[in-house]
Amino acid sequence: MEKEIKDIKILRKRLEITQKDLAKLSGVSQSLIAKIESNKIEPTYSKTMQIFSALDNFNSKNTLKAKDLLNKKIICVSPKDELQKVVQIMTKNEISQLPVSHNEKIVGLISESIILKHIFDKKTILTQEIMEDSPPIISFNAGMDMISHALLFYPMVIVQKKGKIRGLITKSDILINKYSSKNKNNK
Repeated sequence: MEKEIKDIKILRKRLEITQKDLAKLSGVSQSLIAKIESNKIEPTYSKTMQIFSALDNFNSKNTLKAKDLLNKKIICVSPKDELQKVVQIMTKNEISQLPVSHNEKIVGLISESIILKHIFDKKTILTQEIMEDSPPIISFNAGMDMISHALLFYPMVIVQKKGKIRGLITKSDILINKYSSKNKNNK
């Protein structure tokens, strides 16, 4: 999407920064920003780029990343675990889905919904018989856009850094982060 000069004011307000702060971040005067935002002046290309660059940098520094949201406590089950054991783990830990792990690799996903579909099938069911494909694996530095998009289609994402699993993020983690009383961005 190409940015236009009129977008400066919109972006600045969306990021909740003052004209003075934007001037400081971009290396231009506050009066120039005020004149641009009130359509009293047409800035040079270089000044416009300085301002947009400052807005982009401010936004990327203040955007949550996977490393900020991940839950480091990963509880996994084995493909050979019986559903009774899986349900006990879910109940004890008050969670609704679990990654399935084999040889320190995530090989699938088991959830309450999957279990409910098969709960009356037969006496003994192993996780590997009904588990779904592994959830997506994202980078430690993945941004909120990528995380939220993945969570529209999967109940969780696995967070990896340098080839090692570092944690996971669920829809619940995002909601708790957004609406937690500790979160200063509650608005």
